[in-house]
Amino acid sequence: METRAEFYTKRNAELLRQWLKLTREGVDIRTAAEIVAKNNKGITKGLINGIAYNKNYPYGPEAWEIIHKEEEEAAEKLKKEKPRTATTG
Repeated sequence: METRAEFYTKRNAELLRQWLKLTREGVDIRTAAEIVAKNNKGITKGLINGIAYNKNYPYGPEAWEIIHKEEEEAAEKLKKEKPRTATTG
């Protein structure tokens, strides 16, 4: 059975993934928070902003750890798939 901390950490990580996807596509951060809130029942744009920007938000830092780990793993996978080519200067 999942603990409350695990549930909220996973939820916050999923909300961050959605928010980051939108912001990386060029959507304004406030608009992205509104879109994520609208697409997730019971979620407000204030909650999204709290998770994204407040280091003391409950389970926010843990969610960011998950996001950073996923990004590092994706970068490592990309390095293995497409190694750099040597260039001369």
